[in-house]
Amino acid sequence: MVEIQHACAHDQGQVKQKFNTLTLSLFSIVLPSVWSFAATGLVIGIYAGGMTVLIWGALLVGIVLSLLVTSFAEFGSTYPSVAGCLVLATKFGGPEYGRICGFMTGGIHALASFITPACLIAAHSPFITAMAMVMHPEWQPTKWQSFLICQVVNIVTIFICFNGSRFLGLMATAGAFVLFALFFTCIGVIVGCVDPIAPSEAVWSKIQNITGWPNGFAFLIGVSAALRLIYGFTRTGAFPLSGWLSEYDMKLQIPRNILWCIFGLNVVLGCLELGSSSAVVTLVGTAIVLFTIGHLPIFIGYILTGERYLGSKGWFNLLRSLSLGLAWFNAVSIIMQSVLLCLPPSNPITAENMNWASAVAGTLVIFLLCSYWMYGKSTYQPSDDLIICGEEIVGEDGLESTLADKESKEKAAT
Repeated sequence: MVEIQHACAHDQGQVKQKFNTLTLSLFSIVLPSVWSFAATGLVIGIYAGGMTVLIWGALLVGIVLSLLVTSFAEFGSTYPSVAGCLVLATKFGGPEYGRICGFMTGGIHALASFITPACLIAAHSPFITAMAMVMHPEWQPTKWQSFLICQVVNIVTIFICFNGSRFLGLMATAGAFVLFALFFTCIGVIVGCVDPIAPSEAVWSKIQNITGWPNGFAFLIGVSAALRLIYGFTRTGAFPLSGWLSEYDMKLQIPRNILWCIFGLNVVLGCLELGSSSAVVTLVGTAIVLFTIGHLPIFIGYILTGERYLGSKGWFNLLRSLSLGLAWFNAVSIIMQSVLLCLPPSNPITAENMNWASAVAGTLVIFLLCSYWMYGKSTYQPSDDLIICGEEIVGEDGLESTLADKESKEKAAT
């Protein structure tokens, strides 16, 4: 494995990344969540204007995300850290806004991270049901049977996490190669066997709008469909009881308490299988919206402080005016993406087609804001010891070191 290392202010420790560049590149294409939510995105995209909107939307989203990644490349080169967005939001906000920006970024992504496993389980459980129905066509699953299947998948998933995390790097590489091969095999079969071939006009310029929204809104909804293919930023931090949640089992190499909390939350959220299907869709939509809007505090802090805390020590630096302009663009695009993700797929809006993810995500964001003013403002200290995945610690002096370094210092002190 390639180790990504960086030295801290006093040459303290190093950070080790468990995934090599090839694995990360493959996962960018075959991330399990991409396949889980691709169907939803494709359906909305085609429904909101046909293949034309889906293709142009994907290209436009690719450009927007490239600009977003450009900003993060500059930010990351200045503050390389496995704590990721939490560190960036805290640093760029400075003494004035750093604490609230860090708290909101960490809190939003933490909530989304807790919801994400339940989303993935809810998305993959129907596969087992479908296989059972193929073997027994006369069987029609009931809601409580779907609930039990969901819980079985939950138990198996947690068992694998507890016992297989030590081999995560090997499994990630092997799984990525397999999925990568399957991806291109499927694409080749689809392209090679399609008949007849659609004319260029139907692919690039013929818009079919049957959503009920005006064509402009239909196009924007189609653009948001491609956003649903990008899913996968998980981070814990800026969260109450973060010390207890981040207790790391050195033998199993896992944050044990976080895993148990996720298991319990999966059991509770699995009860949605007993309700309507719209509840599951709302759960998935909420996670996507939270992951999207969770990056906003970084750019808000960066803009409010006039990029004073960016510095020039990074190896990748843009012109200051260009960097600030790009931050403005990315902040506006994140807001637009969040709005689009909250729109219902069709018009007129009814209780049946309402996208309740907007209400749930909005409530959680308001809850975090209230939590900061009632709890975080007086108790949240971004410079306190914070263990991220058992690898990095931000100490009392604000410097970064590895968990092994801290343990060695404690032994020396005793």
